[in-house]
Amino acid sequence: MKRTTPPYLKFPLRILSFLKRYDAEYGLTAELEMEFRHKAEKMPLVRALLWFWGQVIFAGLVYGLRALQSGGALIFNDLKVTLRQLRKHKSHALINIVGLAVGMSCCLLVLLFVREEMSYDRFHRHAVKIFRITETIKRAAEDYYSIRVQSWIGPGMKETFPEVEDAVRIVRFSGIVSHGEKRFAERLFYTDPSFFDVFSFSLEEGDPSAVLDNPDSLLITRAVADKYFGTRDAVGKTLTIDGRYDFVITGILADVPSNSHIKFDFLASFDHVRRIFGERRFNAGRISTYTYVRLNNPESSAELEEKSAGFFQNRKGKEYAAHRILTLQPLTAIHLNSHGAVELENNSRIQYTYVLTSVALLILLIACVNYINLTTARASRRAREVGVRKVVGADRRRLFQQFIVESVTCAGLALVLAVVFSHFILPLFNHVMDRSLTMSIHVHPLLHLGFIGLALLAGWTAGCYPAFLLASFQPAEIVKGKITKNRLAGLVLRKGLVVFQFSLAVIFIIGMLTVNRQMEYLRNKDLGFNRNQVLVLPPPLRLEMGYEGLKAELLRHPAVLEVTASTGNPGFYPGIPFHYTAEGSAESEPVRLDYMSVDHDYFRFFAVEFIEGRGFSSSIPSDTGKALILNEAAVKRLGWESALGKRLKEVKGEMSGRVIGVIKDYHNVSLHENIHPAVFHVDPGMFGQLAVRVAPGRFQEAVAYLKTKWSEWAPFNIFYYSRLNEDLEKMYAEERKMSLVFKIASGLSVLIACLGLLALSVHMADMRTKEIGIRKTLGASASGIVKLLCRDFVGPILLADLIAWPVIFFFMKRWLNNFAFHVSLPIWLFVGGGGIALAISLVTIGYQSLKAASADPVKTLRYE
Repeated sequence: MKRTTPPYLKFPLRILSFLKRYDAEYGLTAELEMEFRHKAEKMPLVRALLWFWGQVIFAGLVYGLRALQSGGALIFNDLKVTLRQLRKHKSHALINIVGLAVGMSCCLLVLLFVREEMSYDRFHRHAVKIFRITETIKRAAEDYYSIRVQSWIGPGMKETFPEVEDAVRIVRFSGIVSHGEKRFAERLFYTDPSFFDVFSFSLEEGDPSAVLDNPDSLLITRAVADKYFGTRDAVGKTLTIDGRYDFVITGILADVPSNSHIKFDFLASFDHVRRIFGERRFNAGRISTYTYVRLNNPESSAELEEKSAGFFQNRKGKEYAAHRILTLQPLTAIHLNSHGAVELENNSRIQYTYVLTSVALLILLIACVNYINLTTARASRRAREVGVRKVVGADRRRLFQQFIVESVTCAGLALVLAVVFSHFILPLFNHVMDRSLTMSIHVHPLLHLGFIGLALLAGWTAGCYPAFLLASFQPAEIVKGKITKNRLAGLVLRKGLVVFQFSLAVIFIIGMLTVNRQMEYLRNKDLGFNRNQVLVLPPPLRLEMGYEGLKAELLRHPAVLEVTASTGNPGFYPGIPFHYTAEGSAESEPVRLDYMSVDHDYFRFFAVEFIEGRGFSSSIPSDTGKALILNEAAVKRLGWESALGKRLKEVKGEMSGRVIGVIKDYHNVSLHENIHPAVFHVDPGMFGQLAVRVAPGRFQEAVAYLKTKWSEWAPFNIFYYSRLNEDLEKMYAEERKMSLVFKIASGLSVLIACLGLLALSVHMADMRTKEIGIRKTLGASASGIVKLLCRDFVGPILLADLIAWPVIFFFMKRWLNNFAFHVSLPIWLFVGGGGIALAISLVTIGYQSLKAASADPVKTLRYE
């Protein structure tokens, strides 16, 4: 009678049956079951089961060790074969490895950059709960968005809404900081004592809960302490700001992390702002501040935004609330997504991060495609090897493993080379991208592990198809000659990969040409004012007390041609937003105009053209403080046909007057935006910058004279200057980075693609050696053979052009739409980009084809 297996033995017996190799070698499964039954009769069942499970585990370990030993031996054998192949075909291997290394190097640098970009402000303990309050003021003509809000809003929200755990305000000013003989122009931040309750900046010395309680308190970073005192013991010492205010150092901050959008060296108490603006304005809460709140639940931000209308209505009335909307901007989204007029730092754009990442991945993909292309092209040379291996017992799985090991080994070698490339390129990359990235494994351990994984994935991806193709060859077909060279040479996939490679190359080339054209347009466009030979200087403190005297003194030197002063210089500073109502207008809705205070010679200095009326005159007393000049955009915004003689009233009554002239529009903001409607007024108390035009060729002479006069008129000030043309170009720093990215990407993509073409042309010429010899014997010319060999590549490259043109047109059109003023996309740009790629490829192929066509036909006919 057949014995039935007990239920408690079925699972361990199933494990033993899985270990078929172990069972086949030792035949112990049946014996173990019999031994178990014997033991179960003499001892408790539990002890017998423990013994049986011990035997099963031991069997598993033996099988595992044997499999590992066998697999390790196979992999070691695959590595030996791979190294032999690389040594045998050095040029082919070098092209593959260098191509992959270039792509990996791009990816490594970009991954470092993207990680830095995405990590901004995430080091704060409550980062996901912190939001910046922004405000939209709704007007009939145009909504006005501001990243700063009035100073009463933060504390008011904390008092009103239980969702707000804490709030902090920040005001930023420039000032002259001094200690003894040391004086420097610095950026100063004034903030609430709750600063350290919201943010997680590290305080090395001092009590976070008390360091900002006193209006005279000042926190400095360790770098500032070394700069002013040359010692680590700075707490209790005094620094003077603007020669008037003495601050006592109550704490030392660790240097601010590079991935923070709030960067500062000085933190002072917000109560000091009372001294700057005066009691009335401070208590009215009208000071514009960067305001942050920490919520108890980040998901409540949307609910708080909905409550903002009621909040404004309760605090300021129904009419005030009708025109204002508060939004809460996540702290971690500011660096990549916020581009307000007065950001604390120049933020990046997430679109450029996407572009950079896409470019790096596409270059790596081109390198992988190159590997696939070259490996499949050489498949015929590996066919006999595959046939022999299959005859001696290797199956498809085993062959697939061998070729995957080969591609992963190439990827590993490329990774080592990529790290070397990246190490040398990183300083240049940091300079271009304005970063301080490091490749230290201690700083980015997970990133390095991730990149190793990416490299292995690239090796696997690049090797999969060639491994599958080579492993699929049948020994019978190889022996019968069915795996022919011509069949392999005509693979549609390989031609498709060439098309793909050159499509990307053409995309990068046309993108580079388009970005360069736009940059040239930005650099050379007539902005409507004279910006040449202009130096921009900060005004001395209390400039309004002696501006005219200083101006006259500066003009005494022949190297100084003209001098003017204003709230800010044209091209990148539109002015201060104020709201005006037109006298006698039926519209009750105020109109937003950007206010600029200028001196009487401002428009003559910048050669701005008048289309109506006149400019300001120092000989007419009413022009100072009571007259206004508008630009064309402001006249259109107000809906007037003629503005002369009409009055404008600022809603708070501070900057009102009668219009005496209208100027032709000039670009008062970057070319990303349309020209802002602007109103101009003479008020020396609002001057923020001086502009000096120097004589050509006398720059150094003029600077030396200006510096001397500065020390006489404002001995406490720090003299520094910039050039207006350079300041204007700084507005397009991101575009210059993108231009460089496209230049590098187009160069690398063409280089990798041409390396692949070179190797393919060598291989194709090698495969057709006998054909070339016969053609030459029958009278074919060298030029005819070159045309024959090039013809196979011209078609795919022309097809690549047709694919690339609509793709790059779509993306470049969208990019150009970021500018209110931009270049067009003419047809010649696309034809030229495709022509460049075709010309480079023909030169690459033509050289090798000419070499093959010039070979001695006697030698070629003896080939093989």
